[in-house]
Amino acid sequence: MEVEELGPLYFDERFESDIESINDSANGLFIIIESKNELGKDMRLKLSFELSMAYRYLDEADLSYYWDTGLFSSRYHIYQILNGGWSNGEPRHKGVMVFTDACKNKEYFIATSNGCMNVVSDNPPVIEILNI
Repeated sequence: MEVEELGPLYFDERFESDIESINDSANGLFIIIESKNELGKDMRLKLSFELSMAYRYLDEADLSYYWDTGLFSSRYHIYQILNGGWSNGEPRHKGVMVFTDACKNKEYFIATSNGCMNVVSDNPPVIEILNI
């Protein structure tokens, strides 16, 4: 697996982070992450995907394959998966994600200490830090 880190750093002490909300509408896919900034202050990150082709939400405990790579231990919540992820690395049944594969979209991984998401999209997310 090969990844690239995106977005702001988060606090390096042990703390809980999570995906607070997911909103998929005609206007795009919007994800709010509850976390702490580098100084340990509460922060919310808003990720906006103009168009998402596919996404999945799993508990972090269901993604041991990802954690075992050691690539997601940095202080980031957002990664672009360049290869080896859900869309082009995990085993799957014939005929699944055929359209997504044909479109050559990019894959993004949102990592928290609780919920995690994979998002397949044409464009990278717009990342905003929301005031609390």
